[in-house]
Amino acid sequence: NEVYEASPSDALLGAGDGQGIEIDALNKNTLVQYNYLHNNAGGIFMWCCTATLRGFNGIYRYNISQNDGAKHGVIDWREGHEGSMAYNNTIYLDDSVKREWLKNGYTGGKSDAKFWNNIVVNRGEMHATNFNEQEIDYERNIFVGFDAVPSNDETVIQDDPMFVAEGTGGKGIDSLKGYKLQENSPAIDAGINIENNGGKDYYGTLLSDGKTDIGAAEYVKPEEPEKPQKPEQPEKPEKPEQPEKPEQPQKPNKPNTQQTKPQTQNESIKTADVSPIIPMMIVSIMALGVVVFLT
Repeated sequence: NEVYEASPSDALLGAGDGQGIEIDALNKNTLVQYNYLHNNAGGIFMWCCTATLRGFNGIYRYNISQNDGAKHGVIDWREGHEGSMAYNNTIYLDDSVKREWLKNGYTGGKSDAKFWNNIVVNRGEMHATNFNEQEIDYERNIFVGFDAVPSNDETVIQDDPMFVAEGTGGKGIDSLKGYKLQENSPAIDAGINIENNGGKDYYGTLLSDGKTDIGAAEYVKPEEPEKPQKPEQPEKPEKPEQPEKPEQPQKPNKPNTQQTKPQTQNESIKTADVSPIIPMMIVSIMALGVVVFLT
């Protein structure tokens, strides 16, 4: 739910109303959870009981309050309620109005409450001298912008909770991403584990890691983008089979050097030319002999 600008008339404010949501008298096991409260004049938390009109186990959890007023204190403390709790709420208060932390005070042990795992960031003027530690058990809270803090919160943190963007909530329950935690927030894993806590934070994040954060937002580490997969290397083509080498032709046998070389053309001609000359020479010699003989 979203509740804003609850600002009744001054007469009703005098009666103690004007919070965004209150747990009224005669309630038992009441849960106020997953609400966005802003710009309500009266305050934030009230268990509206009396000594004769009592209430039991009223719980505020995983709510976000932005710039609510405090005409009846951030907490309007009344007698007559038992087993009350306010845990894992996120409260941001700007400097638009002056505020008081606790209205009324000690009831003589007629009321009790646990105030655990809450973030309260005050950026304006805050009157905080009374925390009523006798009846309110403060544990594992973050208080920023306070001159004093509860004395019984031995683990109180006063460092900035490192919201993503405080004070940026608008109209609509989905306008509150600015109250998520940054990676190095001191609120991460710093809270008390509480049984039966509803199982999820304001934003719907499951409370499953067993390490409770402080405030209404459970930190979730952003998922890293998946690295692109390397493309598969194409298979190397198989080497083609090498063709078989052709057989080398056999070398011809060398000719037998002892065989008679064949005659060349010129040699044949010379032989042919000489053969008819020989008989002519014989005839000439014979004729010459005859001539000589005659002479």
